[in-house]
Amino acid sequence: MTEQQQAVYVPPKKKNVGMWATVGLLVVIVVVAVVFAESPEPAPVADASLETGLLGAADFPTGFYVSNMTQAELDELPTSEMPETVNPTECSELLRDVEPVRESQSIAVVQASDAEHGVWYTQTVVRASEVPDFDPVRADAILEACAEMIYRDKDGFLATVYASRVDGVVGEGYARTVGTAEDYGMGGFTVAAAVTKVEAHIVVFVGVGAYNAFGPMLDEVEFVRLANAANDLVRSAL
Repeated sequence: MTEQQQAVYVPPKKKNVGMWATVGLLVVIVVVAVVFAESPEPAPVADASLETGLLGAADFPTGFYVSNMTQAELDELPTSEMPETVNPTECSELLRDVEPVRESQSIAVVQASDAEHGVWYTQTVVRASEVPDFDPVRADAILEACAEMIYRDKDGFLATVYASRVDGVVGEGYARTVGTAEDYGMGGFTVAAAVTKVEAHIVVFVGVGAYNAFGPMLDEVEFVRLANAANDLVRSAL
């Protein structure tokens, strides 16, 4: 695995700790359930042959720490779990209607983070033959049923998130944004994800942003630009 850097990495400051602590929850609730609309993810196996399709440090704005994930980092990713309760009922039924878990899946992942401003991106590339449950139609059904979703986790944490379509990502697939309302305050978050079939591969581009006093830190226009750049690179390099 290779690692690219464009700036000295600045660890998250104390004011960012809450945002970064919620990333695991976002992956559980938003990325897997609402955005992917797929079965539980299989164990990831790092595949170096897919890395030529990953964005590099030069593709992200100045100030981002960029690195390809190693197998050791992939092994440390938390296992996704559904929340204890989800409302409305139709949304809960769609999210829990999943297929059996596949044992493994070969992937390449790059992560880019700007801890100072509370923004985090990942791009994942996987072979389309290993994603038999890629289903944009079902994703549309989930978006409609889960446009406003109230969930409670096993620790009793209750939150309401809102989902909407993201326009501008080119290709076969779907793009969504999910997040808390603006009145949620400093603990709020926005997640955007684009899942696109690019010839023989599936490209998943995810952005996570915290709220600050001025609103959400994740710029949807910038997210769309990066998602399209990721798709273009996979198309040309793989």
